[in-house]
Amino acid sequence: MDLEHAVGRSGIPRRFLNRTFASYSAATAAQQQALEVCRAYADGFEQMRERGGGLLLLGGPGTGKTHLACAILAQVIHAGYTGLFLPVSGAPRIIRDA
Repeated sequence: MDLEHAVGRSGIPRRFLNRTFASYSAATAAQQQALEVCRAYADGFEQMRERGGGLLLLGGPGTGKTHLACAILAQVIHAGYTGLFLPVSGAPRIIRDA
């Protein structure tokens, strides 16, 4: 499977497919800190995965959580891993279907 196909199958919403850390606009200090944490997580994903670590993004609407999550997932996929973008509301369906 090619990289573009893998990213397309990741569940990233169409309007977020091209979102990157570089395209994220950090308007506040909190958003700048979130950007730095997310970039560090993506850069160190292999070590985080080995340790069983994760990252939880919390915040109000319009703060950039989806943008950052999609940027992380795209970078991880480009590094050769697989992943799935799944809103919390979709998790029960996945569990039920399993």
